Amino acid sequence: MPRTSFKHIDCPVAQGAELIGDKWKIVILRNAFFGMKRFDDFLQSLNISSKVLSARLAEMVDDGILARETSETDKRAKLYSLTEKGKDLLTFTVSLAQWSERWDQKELVRFITKSGKPVARVTLRSASGKEVRHDDVVVAQGRAKSSELSAIRKILAHRI
Repeated sequence: MPRTSFKHIDCPVAQGAELIGDKWKIVILRNAFFGMKRFDDFLQSLNISSKVLSARLAEMVDDGILARETSETDKRAKLYSLTEKGKDLLTFTVSLAQWSERWDQKELVRFITKSGKPVARVTLRSASGKEVRHDDVVVAQGRAKSSELSAIRKILAHRI
């Protein structure tokens, strides 16, 4: 069954989900942050079909998250590395891991700095540096079509 596309939805959350909202892409991203580059290593570590892996890697390359190269030592080997756009997903990846650890009560991996210090819990902060909680945030009009935002507000207004 083909996946539903969010390309037509004028919303940054939908657009982000379009690019990385697939479980295989998220674990590929995780492995790339752990330093994995070779197609065969992704294939072995993820226990995924080569067809699915090839498709997800190609999408991530097309979307500018990964760059594809040929190995200098083995011309048949394909290497995938994070682009700047991909590296910018570190906060998302760490946040997702920390959220999962919090609610599953398991610390399966730890993100630490090169000096060995643990990475602090990812938090949302205002421009002044104050921590922001979910009930402190409201949606304001950005570049999204006003019709999209109006539709969301209309749905929510009926629930109150």
